[in-house]
Amino acid sequence: MNDKLRRIIFAGDFSVFESLREVQQRTIDDALELDADIAIFVEDLGVGDKLAAYIKGGIEAVKDVYRFRREDCGSRCVIVQLPSENELDLVIDVEQYEKALRMLVEEDLGIVEFLKENDTERDNGAYLKIHAEYQRILRERIVPELVLDRVKKYGLVEFDVKLYSERKLRNFVRHRVKKTGPMGWRNIQSFRRSGGQISLGSMIVVNHRGIPICRGIMVALYEQVAAEGYNELIQYCPKEYYLASTKAQLVYQAVAEQLPQTRGRNMQFIYRWY
Repeated sequence: MNDKLRRIIFAGDFSVFESLREVQQRTIDDALELDADIAIFVEDLGVGDKLAAYIKGGIEAVKDVYRFRREDCGSRCVIVQLPSENELDLVIDVEQYEKALRMLVEEDLGIVEFLKENDTERDNGAYLKIHAEYQRILRERIVPELVLDRVKKYGLVEFDVKLYSERKLRNFVRHRVKKTGPMGWRNIQSFRRSGGQISLGSMIVVNHRGIPICRGIMVALYEQVAAEGYNELIQYCPKEYYLASTKAQLVYQAVAEQLPQTRGRNMQFIYRWY
């Protein structure tokens, strides 16, 4: 690869607990033909809610989690899109849920039984202890194994692909908006706060409840990629998300010169629409 050009391509972006779609595999196959480092954006938020729903009420309960998220977000995610109602039966991967369930049972901590029986008593010590163990197992064992399964299905080797976790990027946004030093977003001229809501220019990056949202996560992703030394980013994206994708790009480019780790890094964006 040309030393002056460091290129990264995002292909095969996916959500944990969802089946492999033909278009995802096509983007991977296409990316392999290019002289670029391959990266995958992994949507791994809400996996605990989905698995708990499956344990309590099967596939229909999982569908309710998707419906609630669509209503809560008000729109579909830009990078890894929330499936529509008609797509739910096609994308929910029962094999992944069953594998995750087996791993929970193997831990022998009583988590499955507890999740089946407890819905409301979330303030008691027993719930908090079990919930912490549940999240740990998801984070340390279940999600990494399911992600590795997908990488293998794509025909890739784990060490030949860069993985970017949405959960980690969300936490990155939270850290950036709180930080007051030179690495924080508070120093950006277009930084605006209104109650709990935070915007960079006209684009909301943290909602009124203090939760980083999709476009803020995309800005964080671009910041990390540029800080890693890449100066060209290729991204596969559905045509209907043209405006949302390009807006996040423009906001990032407007703030990049105000951040020490990305200053002077003129990262180019190339979209491959499908």
